[in-house]
Amino acid sequence: MSSESNSKRVAYLGPEDLLIPGKQKQKPTNSFNVVAEQFVSIHHCVLSHAEDISKVEKLLTHPQAWGQVTNWTLNEGKHLDKIDTSSTSKAAEIASKEGETHAAIASEYASKVHNIPILYKNVENNKENTTRFLILSKEKAEDLDRKYISLVAFTVEHDDAGALASALNVLSKHGINLTSITSRPSLNQLWQYVFFIEFWSDGRDDPNVKSALEELKEKTVTSVTIGTFPRNKRYYGEKTE
Repeated sequence: MSSESNSKRVAYLGPEDLLIPGKQKQKPTNSFNVVAEQFVSIHHCVLSHAEDISKVEKLLTHPQAWGQVTNWTLNEGKHLDKIDTSSTSKAAEIASKEGETHAAIASEYASKVHNIPILYKNVENNKENTTRFLILSKEKAEDLDRKYISLVAFTVEHDDAGALASALNVLSKHGINLTSITSRPSLNQLWQYVFFIEFWSDGRDDPNVKSALEELKEKTVTSVTIGTFPRNKRYYGEKTE
């Protein structure tokens, strides 16, 4: 976003917020499992009832989308007041109701749903722009002849120096390859964070992973496995139906 003065910011939930286990401090549990992942190509459009961008005053979209369309917003859209919304679809809905002074960064599908024309198409910086979605179920993931990813959430003592490093060293000790780490504020207490880690495994029955997770419990305050699921073929660049 070009400047803080012409922007309105709203709080929003990231996907990790929805995965934070229940508030039980001793034995956190989750009522679902992550059983699969799906990669979806994301293409952004500028939607407006205006016939020309010069007639538009305000541009709306979800906070995460701004960073994906900076080439356009810093050029054709540099004069616009930028306003955050709870979703790109909500941005399209508002822009459709407000008329030609408003525009939205949203999908082509949102244009059809909210009956608002496309002013610019495919304005994303990266034409390979992709979002990963996690599939949730009360069942376990099906067994496939493919490498797996395990997703684990844990907390550590906030005031213990090196507590996070100690927990992560467990994975290193067992030769487990960490693929990502994310943190989100805990629901239990202020200034405590839940760490989400993903790593390669050979499935739910991987003995090395089981051993590592048992040891991880000794290094953390809480620890829960949210899911072990097969890596999507698109991760390797393969096309999926």
